[in-house]
Amino acid sequence: MEVECRDQSGVYFPAKATEFKDGKLKLKFEDDALPEGQYPLSDCRYVKPSLQAKSFGAGDLIDALILQSSGKKAYQRAKVREIKQGNYLIIESVEGPTHNDIVSSDECRFADRAKPLVVEVLRTSVVELPDDLKNHSALVCQIFGERLTNTIAQPDGNGAVKVYSTDPQMIKMVGISSSMLINQAKQKLMLTLKQEEVTKKLEQSSICTKSVVEFTVPKDLMGLTIGHEGSNIQRARGIEGIINIIVEESRPNEESCTIKVIADDEDAAIAAKNILHYHTECFKVPREVVSRVIGKKGTTIQDVVDKSGVIRVQIGEDVAGTDGKMPEMTDFFFTGTHESITFAKMLIDMNIQYYKESDLIRENINDIERRLYTGGEESFYSRGFSRNNFAKNTQNGTNSRSQAPVTNGNGTRNGFQKDGNRQNGHQNGRDRGESREDEESEKSGDESENDKSYVGRSNINRPRATRSRVGRSRAVESESSGSEEGESEHGQNWFDWILDFYYQFSDEMHRWLENRPLANFIVVLFIFLIVYSPIILSGPNSMEFYHGAQKTSPKLDVILKGFSNDFEKYFPKEEYLKAVFLSTLNKILVHPDSGAGTITLGFSKEYDYGFFKDSIKKLFSKYLRYEGKNYIIPEEGQQDQVLFYRKIMDLLTSVNGKTVLFIDGIDRLGGRAPLTLQTLSDEYAAEFKNCILILTIMDERFKSLDRFKCNKEVNDFLMEKWKSQVLLADQVFPIVSRVTKLTGCLPNRH
Repeated sequence: MEVECRDQSGVYFPAKATEFKDGKLKLKFEDDALPEGQYPLSDCRYVKPSLQAKSFGAGDLIDALILQSSGKKAYQRAKVREIKQGNYLIIESVEGPTHNDIVSSDECRFADRAKPLVVEVLRTSVVELPDDLKNHSALVCQIFGERLTNTIAQPDGNGAVKVYSTDPQMIKMVGISSSMLINQAKQKLMLTLKQEEVTKKLEQSSICTKSVVEFTVPKDLMGLTIGHEGSNIQRARGIEGIINIIVEESRPNEESCTIKVIADDEDAAIAAKNILHYHTECFKVPREVVSRVIGKKGTTIQDVVDKSGVIRVQIGEDVAGTDGKMPEMTDFFFTGTHESITFAKMLIDMNIQYYKESDLIRENINDIERRLYTGGEESFYSRGFSRNNFAKNTQNGTNSRSQAPVTNGNGTRNGFQKDGNRQNGHQNGRDRGESREDEESEKSGDESENDKSYVGRSNINRPRATRSRVGRSRAVESESSGSEEGESEHGQNWFDWILDFYYQFSDEMHRWLENRPLANFIVVLFIFLIVYSPIILSGPNSMEFYHGAQKTSPKLDVILKGFSNDFEKYFPKEEYLKAVFLSTLNKILVHPDSGAGTITLGFSKEYDYGFFKDSIKKLFSKYLRYEGKNYIIPEEGQQDQVLFYRKIMDLLTSVNGKTVLFIDGIDRLGGRAPLTLQTLSDEYAAEFKNCILILTIMDERFKSLDRFKCNKEVNDFLMEKWKSQVLLADQVFPIVSRVTKLTGCLPNRH
């Protein structure tokens, strides 16, 4: 409780009262202005809170906080002589030592706010303690004193706590908050005892300088942590540098067990934690892609589980809110180690990003085709039968080939009548493109909601009766709407006339060939000869006839041919390596956003690597205008993952990804740093997909290897170098597989 105590000179020093006994207060003064001890209640006063802020004026009687001769500040009765700008007062003392000072208004208050502290103004409240806290009343008093301002809390000697205060509201607050504060005292007591226990164990042991990692595991997952017959925990104890692994027994009211790993260094302790720390984490997935994330019969999510190493995944139920709307996100609960859960989240993020990009591309295709096929007000797409709208029309009850009208969910009837006329007042018949699209959709069945594949307009398998009916409907439509459309529909009428002629001719041919097998055979033979005669007549060069349409553009051919010729000048005997770089160049030119071009090369130590690097930089600078960059892995290895990623991203960002980046000595990467290479070369997750990464290894084993043995040797070498306590073999394998899609080995020559 905040009070002020008077000394012999008559000034009052601020103090905090911690105990009231026998008419005296135990006080502790600010800045040790007076010795701590018991002081009579008659020498003390308290300050009554002010309800309104008042400004000072000349002649006001105030209490000012003035620096005394002892070097400590105390409140002294004074009179305001003058008000200065900036909230400063010129005062002169009227009690105690003489002072004429300039003080801040923040250190002053009106004299009438200070009241004598007598027993009558001290209000009291008594709080009974439960049996388990009666022996720890000092701890309870400490909590009450800290939580309840301007109070004194002390034990009464009978297993209760007595609270004193001059503020009636605080006494009322004691009754309101006593149960909550007692619960806090219980929790703090339990934690304090636990701390004392752990401290005692630490003092008795000799592991003070060791690395200790402590974590908790839910009780229902402890079986996974220990493993079959203790196999998992024995595996963790077998890691080099592990001193001991302690599994502490949980208390009855706890839902988890504490595991403590003691090791010589932090890396070993973290490696053991990665093996033992099983838990469950929630990952939110947008509701619209949940079905694709799960996959058909759960194949996609099962693939994520298998590759990441998580134990299981559970999918939460979507519950509608109070407004009736379903949540936008669905919860996926992954159970496994921290590392495996991280991998699972990354894989799902990759899938979601792919789905969003694919949907965006499909929407762009639809938009382009809509503009491509638009031919007037009554064109194919203007009637609402684009790819995206076809499934919607089907769901709403529109089906052009139904003999009876279709009833939609609103009770209205849409579609065609038996004679082909619309019931809702639209024009008779249907556009040929619409009929053809509906025929194909009926033949192929209901498409899934996510399937945006194009609905074909082929008429090869159309039933004869349907074609005749559609032809007649077109005729009726032409007669009924010809006078209304006028000259504005002239461009559309000739196209409709051609379609009518085609359908009538195909109907007649179908009826004529229906019962004439020999004529059918002759027609098929005639078509076969027309299609395949160029192949038969051209002989060995037959495929050139069909490959003509697939040839690259003349400009691209010139670039690739020029690159090939220049590469041969620098490296006349490296045919396979030339094919590797040509493939990378072609990918950057044709599909620049399909992911970074990654090439992993193994060199012997005698190879002129400087000549190779300069030559490659010149080639890509000439044909791609790419700037060459270098990054060398430090010899000491164990490159920090975050630092390595930031340095590589800084190099790529400086040129917006348009670079040939040589990363030398990737075999020296340690810890989790190889994961950065996996991220950089990922076709979905990589930030810069137009760069070329050349990853190099220098070792004598690459001195004389053909291209068939090179890939295997590079894979084995990186698996051996990157496998560690932090990255296990099953985690290193996908990284190596990704960065070694294109490999090459260069012996002692150039």
